[in-house]
Amino acid sequence: MIQAFLFAFNRPDILELQVKSLRKFVKNKLSIHVVQDRHDDSYDKEFTSICRKLKVKRIIHDSQQGLSPSQYHAQSIEYVYNNHLKDGDVVLFLDHDMFAVDEIDLLEALGSHDILGLYQQRGETKYLWPGIMVFKYDSLKNIEFDFSPKVIDGKMLDSGGGTHKLFEANLDIADSTVEYPESYNEQKLDNFDYPFELHMNNKFLHMRNSCQWNNNFVVTDFDKKNALEMIMSNLL
Repeated sequence: MIQAFLFAFNRPDILELQVKSLRKFVKNKLSIHVVQDRHDDSYDKEFTSICRKLKVKRIIHDSQQGLSPSQYHAQSIEYVYNNHLKDGDVVLFLDHDMFAVDEIDLLEALGSHDILGLYQQRGETKYLWPGIMVFKYDSLKNIEFDFSPKVIDGKMLDSGGGTHKLFEANLDIADSTVEYPESYNEQKLDNFDYPFELHMNNKFLHMRNSCQWNNNFVVTDFDKKNALEMIMSNLL
């Protein structure tokens, strides 16, 4: 069984689509955990209700206040990594705005690799963005690293910046890749030229900036949700 952790903050309205997509398209048996980053409690009732309806486990992480979006993201991931994983686990980390859109066997995709994750590079520094990541916990547990953003050689690294140390270890790390297909990006939303990305060989759809991190987390524009629902309604 794969331990799947879905990291969420302020979009309980799209959680059901995500869970349904995983249950339809991921061939592996999943133990699904919704990790609610609660640096405020505005969405408690909604998350409680939807997790009960979907019969998924809910983990609450009360974040430290006054952080950047990347730091909030990293804090929740760090909390799960340090407190909810055990020997032998194969783990899926997934942001709340990642949706399975085609059949995938995650164990087959991971294969003999220790980690399957999205390569990021700033200057000479390579690291993994943890918004979509499959890994063998036993391969990582004795390596000192973190998921926090970093500044290295004057370059700002996003959440996952501390994973640059994984590339210095004796690990087999595969790039999960990202593409920006025109078929999903016919309209501009939130001032992004490409609001939708495809990851893991086009098996996962990422709806970028759904939590409105660049608008102080105030969700006021639902155009992307409408576009997402149109896409997903044809698949689910």
